[in-house]
Amino acid sequence: MRNAQVKNGKTLDLRAHVAVENLVEIIARLGAVLANETIYLRQLKISNITALQKEKEELTALLEKAKRQIDSDIDLANNFTPQERQELETVGRIFSEIAAENYRELKKAREVNRRVIGCISAAATDYFANQRGYNRKGNNGGMAKKQDILPPLSVNSVI
Repeated sequence: MRNAQVKNGKTLDLRAHVAVENLVEIIARLGAVLANETIYLRQLKISNITALQKEKEELTALLEKAKRQIDSDIDLANNFTPQERQELETVGRIFSEIAAENYRELKKAREVNRRVIGCISAAATDYFANQRGYNRKGNNGGMAKKQDILPPLSVNSVI
């Protein structure tokens, strides 16, 4: 990858030829973060994903800033060479494929999470429904009705 002027995720130089280098680097770095996130999603290692969020947010903000600057300065894009345009199209296409795969894996992970929580909730509700104890009216010794049961279930992390 070329040596671009993106420094610690906060500055962005958008002069015509430097802009292409910066955009390519930002898109490539963001693509790498999404690729790692996709791997963690497949492995359901949610805690590892959390560590990627700050860098992903910074790179996304830089990419949005660059897009706004290019959109507001028509001459900037007109000064890109055909090779630079081709490079941006190529890296953009690869990034889009990575982002689409990330989205698919995120949807799968959310569905797995939803099903696991549903199973735990159903099992806890069934378990507590068969317990003897006080019911809503304060009677002791009888079987509690299902609607009287509120299982102690807490979820720490949501995908």
